[in-house]
Amino acid sequence: GTRPEIDLALARLNVANSRVQLITAQNADRIAKAQLNQAMGLPQGTDYQVASEELAPVDVEDRPLPFLFDQALSARPEIASFEFARQASGKALDSAKWGWSPTVAFSGSYFKAGPELSALADSWAFGFTLTWQLIQGGLTVGRVREAEQNLVGSTAALTGEQLQVRFDVEQAEATLLGNKETVVAAQDAVDNA
Repeated sequence: GTRPEIDLALARLNVANSRVQLITAQNADRIAKAQLNQAMGLPQGTDYQVASEELAPVDVEDRPLPFLFDQALSARPEIASFEFARQASGKALDSAKWGWSPTVAFSGSYFKAGPELSALADSWAFGFTLTWQLIQGGLTVGRVREAEQNLVGSTAALTGEQLQVRFDVEQAEATLLGNKETVVAAQDAVDNA
């Protein structure tokens, strides 16, 4: 009876809030385990304890963002895939431009011919064809424009993926810094408790 009644009410409120947080955390743990079981293809009744091991810091986590961007870009296989697609589009453009050039075709044949099977003579034939289609109704122009647009599209896809990787790195760094501060704040709360 030496403290005001509001202190008792606040203490009861804190206990109730802590119970709610405990129940919420237990439910989140159960749901996370069920999702993990599903992802691993295990039966839903499988139960286990998740170890609470503290991971050692990664050696590059305190490096500057440009270094992290370069590391992430070099380690992502989709960046290499988009780069190869862009290079292929460039080669397709070069190939389409060859449509204005002449083409040369060589041919040859060998056969036996004659009036009777016993009197067959060897015959050889060789030839070449030079074709230069100067006016194709805009076919080459259309192919070149299509190849140019494919190159623009593949370059844009590569740039978009690079920007996504940069965003992922910045988001991961912000999450890491926030989580480090949360650990410090949680330890302060434990010390105060």
